Amino acid sequence: MSAQAQDKILFVSTDEPAASNPGEFVINARKAFQDVAPPGTFVNRSSYLSGTASLTTDIANAKFLVIVAVSIPINQDRLNEIFAALQTRPDLTILAFVDGDPATPAAVVNLNAFLSGVNTVKPTGWTAITQTGDTGDPTAPLNMASLYAPSFISLPSIIGHKWGKLSPVPSDYALYTGSALSSPPPVTVDNAYGLFLPHQASNGGLGACLLLVSDTSQFSSLIAPQPSTSNAIAQTFYAASTNPNGACAQPAAGVPDLKPTLTGPGSLSPGSSASLTLTVSNVVNQADSTNGQVTVTLPTGMTVVPGSLPANCTPAAGNGSFTCTLGGITRSTSNSPVNFQVTTTNTFTNQPLTAEVTGVTGEVNTANNKTTLTIPAFAPSAAAVPTLGEWALMLLGLAMLGMAGYGIKRRV
Repeated sequence: MSAQAQDKILFVSTDEPAASNPGEFVINARKAFQDVAPPGTFVNRSSYLSGTASLTTDIANAKFLVIVAVSIPINQDRLNEIFAALQTRPDLTILAFVDGDPATPAAVVNLNAFLSGVNTVKPTGWTAITQTGDTGDPTAPLNMASLYAPSFISLPSIIGHKWGKLSPVPSDYALYTGSALSSPPPVTVDNAYGLFLPHQASNGGLGACLLLVSDTSQFSSLIAPQPSTSNAIAQTFYAASTNPNGACAQPAAGVPDLKPTLTGPGSLSPGSSASLTLTVSNVVNQADSTNGQVTVTLPTGMTVVPGSLPANCTPAAGNGSFTCTLGGITRSTSNSPVNFQVTTTNTFTNQPLTAEVTGVTGEVNTANNKTTLTIPAFAPSAAAVPTLGEWALMLLGLAMLGMAGYGIKRRV
């Protein structure tokens, strides 16, 4: 990623005729996001979604990717470039407005195709998300029960027309819905108008922050007041993405998130032993964990002292690694630290120990499940022994001192 990716806003759209109603959608959306972009950061690639020109470089240089797809087909190659970024760019935010008008065949195909990419990054425990076309005119309210609602409170609803109902979407991630949800909301929603995934819930914490709205009619002057509606959407979505405490930076909702930590000495000598500590923390204040395990793997030549491990930890053959079962860890707390002893027979400088958490029921963010600790092992320093060159220099110095003393005696 280039340094420019810190501020570039890339706008891409399908190739809608400028004089058409869908063309107006693109123009209004582009103007709104261009107005919210800091000076010199907006990159306009209108129509590129339907074209043959690659977007790879533009996406690599972007911090925000705004997508507007209405009634013209998306080129599959462009979609694949977007999916690659969706899966691998935790520094990127994607704001996608993909129309689901059931009366427009290309729109239905576009939304289904985009959902195929969303289903590659959604949390693994979710059912695949599908869409059902709706010809209604919703005033889609913000789901106030969502963990992410506070970032969008300035946009309490979105006016739409002929859209694609997204289903099933876990209620915390259904940002806007076709109609108000019951209280308390259902576990999953079958009429999500806007779907949200923060970084930590996207591809196990490795993907882009995603906000998908299955409609583009909100950018039409026939449906909603313009430019006020488009500007409000751009300002709200941009703020939610850029605020350090905004929705994109929030944790995955209602699930545990475990993170291991290793601590130990700065170095050790071959043949000696050292005390280390392993701690596993439930870093997100959302849900208690109930299970899981953590495995510590040591560098070649370093072994764990089996007798130093607690009862819930088992060393592997050869004592080069060990695995500890994890009981429940309350939200925002840590397990009891595992203190253990290691010994080493080798010297090394850059071979780390690793600790990795696995098997946690319900965990979504796995990007922080692994940690490393490097403890260099150095041979003890020996007393310096003069080299042959050093001996020669010392003898020459003594000889010169002797000659100097002889000269002094002769003068006397």
